[in-house]
Amino acid sequence: MHAHTTALLIAAGFATAAPASITVSSTFDTDTDGWLLTGDGTDLTWTDAGGNPDGFIEARDRGAGSIWGYAAPSKFVGDKSAFLGGMLEWDLIELASPGSPNNHPDVTLFGSGMTIVVDAGDNPATTWTSYSVSLSTDSDWRMGSLNGSVVTDEQFEMVLSSLTGMVIRGEFRSVGGDRSGLDNVVMIPAPASLAIVGLAGMGIARRRRG
Repeated sequence: MHAHTTALLIAAGFATAAPASITVSSTFDTDTDGWLLTGDGTDLTWTDAGGNPDGFIEARDRGAGSIWGYAAPSKFVGDKSAFLGGMLEWDLIELASPGSPNNHPDVTLFGSGMTIVVDAGDNPATTWTSYSVSLSTDSDWRMGSLNGSVVTDEQFEMVLSSLTGMVIRGEFRSVGGDRSGLDNVVMIPAPASLAIVGLAGMGIARRRRG
């Protein structure tokens, strides 16, 4: 077997594994894409215009006291170890803003019996605000609450290897009735994973040219 043929076969093997390593996203162009609400969020609605751009989802607080959020669908959970060292990005907008701002975890991840949280920065504005956090200890992830212990590399890897849930905060005001919108949620794999996918693509391209 020629060396270049062996290389192509190896690349093809990487290509078979690639779906576990590619970007996962919800751009809400056609519907809610399986997202749900947690806490006292209600009236989850998909709108076909006004997003960043095009469609987005929105919900409101029913005023029951708990903090509500947007719960990710199944494509964002499972074995996400390939995303260790990658990024999580999303866009938020405040659609109504009564009361004073509050401070709670912006993203909550559940996995391997652990809960880890992170503060992504300032609350969203009444225009679309973009957020980005590292899926690693490069961002200030904490155990259980924003005052919890700093998450270790080992703990982060365990959470992502068996991710059972992801929630993005939707409530940012201390008085009931606030509304927010969510768009462009993207989970980006680590650069090493992208390199593997790129190598697979190069191998397939060479085979087709041959």
